[in-house]
Amino acid sequence: QGVAGSLNMITRTVGVVLGVSAGSALFAQLAPLGFHGAFAGVFWAACAVNAATLALVAWAGRPPVRA
Repeated sequence: QGVAGSLNMITRTVGVVLGVSAGSALFAQLAPLGFHGAFAGVFWAACAVNAATLALVAWAGRPPVRA
């Protein structure tokens, strides 16, 4: 349990750090649009990443087709 729990925690932490870093960098790039425009851009980018991940998981999780 100790090793599995620590791997789970480090995976979660790395994901959060990468997500916040990418979101902050995108926000900085979109700053000329103003706060609301940059915030909306980061929000929609996060939605697109989530939709792509959901599609990938749904596609990869299908059982193989047997003829």
